[in-house]
Amino acid sequence: MKQFYAVMISLICATSTFAQDTTKIPKIADSNAAFTNPDGKQVATPAHWNRVLNNVFGRLLGSAGNPTTIGNYASFEPVNGSFAFKGSVAIGNKDNIRMSYLSISANGDLISKSYAALFNNSKLNTNSGIQLEYHFRISKKNSFTSTTDNEARYYFDEWASRDSMVKAKNNYINEINEISNKQVILDYKIGVGNVQIEVLEKEVNQCRADLLKLGQDVASTPDKRKEALESLDKKTNELTTLRKNQVKLTYKSDSLQVLAKLKQDLVSWYISKQDTIHGKRKDKLLERFQVSGVKFTYLTVTAGTGKTTYYTFAADKPFNQQLTKVDTATYRLGLILNHYNQNSLRGTAWFFNLGVAWEKTNNTALLGTTEVSQEASFKNATGDTVRKVAKKYNAYTDPVDNYRQWQISGNAYYLFANRTNGIHLFPSFYMPDKKRGYLNAGSATLFLSSIQKKTNR
Repeated sequence: MKQFYAVMISLICATSTFAQDTTKIPKIADSNAAFTNPDGKQVATPAHWNRVLNNVFGRLLGSAGNPTTIGNYASFEPVNGSFAFKGSVAIGNKDNIRMSYLSISANGDLISKSYAALFNNSKLNTNSGIQLEYHFRISKKNSFTSTTDNEARYYFDEWASRDSMVKAKNNYINEINEISNKQVILDYKIGVGNVQIEVLEKEVNQCRADLLKLGQDVASTPDKRKEALESLDKKTNELTTLRKNQVKLTYKSDSLQVLAKLKQDLVSWYISKQDTIHGKRKDKLLERFQVSGVKFTYLTVTAGTGKTTYYTFAADKPFNQQLTKVDTATYRLGLILNHYNQNSLRGTAWFFNLGVAWEKTNNTALLGTTEVSQEASFKNATGDTVRKVAKKYNAYTDPVDNYRQWQISGNAYYLFANRTNGIHLFPSFYMPDKKRGYLNAGSATLFLSSIQKKTNR
């Protein structure tokens, strides 16, 4: 166990330097190129914005769970006997704001790091596994940044056009409300007129009855009959005038109803027309709108399983039990929070993530191996010739512990302004079950090239 913790202490500060394929790093030019249609004209509809985000999103997915590579990858290194593969498939439409990716990765390597054993026919200790990852963005707004002048012009024009449209719509609505108020007054006047007509009709009928009665009364004087006739004419004229006025009021009311309906239809048409005009104006503004940066956050859910094969040697056991081959199953479940930010004005980009995982593993990565040679001798009949056949094993002589543990890890990339080099930090803290935790603080210097190489990892 003393050697076990000594190895852990030696791992606390690991430094690595490697070159990396620049085609796997999302570039600013890639983002702006997505704003060009087949005719060569720059456009930026919401679908284009989403496509830019999703393209950058898709090219980042190799970094989650793998501290040394950004982007999808496949590699085989015969010098140290390792291979790695990762591929991603898009789920959903790239033109939509909500899009996710499903990734599958596989890897295998020598866990003892005894690379020279590849050339002397030794039995090797190996590690292999497969992992699924589901990535989905959780940030919607403020994903793009722009140059100050274009941004100010865009938002001012956006506000001005929307404000004028709202004012015009409100003017139409106010006119409709005025028409409605006039119609209410007219309806009230029509109602009052109907009541007055009923009263006058009764008075006219009464005047006719009085005039008829006076005509039959021999005692009535001509003056009384004349007065009754004049009263009847007056009431009849008032009734005729009132009825004509009612016809006019009813016509006005009906006209206002038609006008109000036309106004409402006009408002709907105006809003639709203005939306079209506003959309065209917005598209024209966005033609001159240059993206200067992109940033977004996404979550990654991981689940993986694998197998570790290794040899152990115990000198204190019986001979046939000293050398043992062990196959151990491993698994891993994790959640990773990722954030990416690139700035085209400065030409810089940075990416970081923080993840937590629960895994079943062992301490073989922290132990050294010893070469064990097993020989068999064969003699001829006379005994004067001996042949020997030897098998070599890279075996662990220290105890190998299988356990479950929590792992908290992070990655931080920063690419400098020239985008040809950068730095990478990838610390990890391990908390084994019923064991003392330890820290692995890794750092790296990035040299970007068209060929991927790794040295001193």
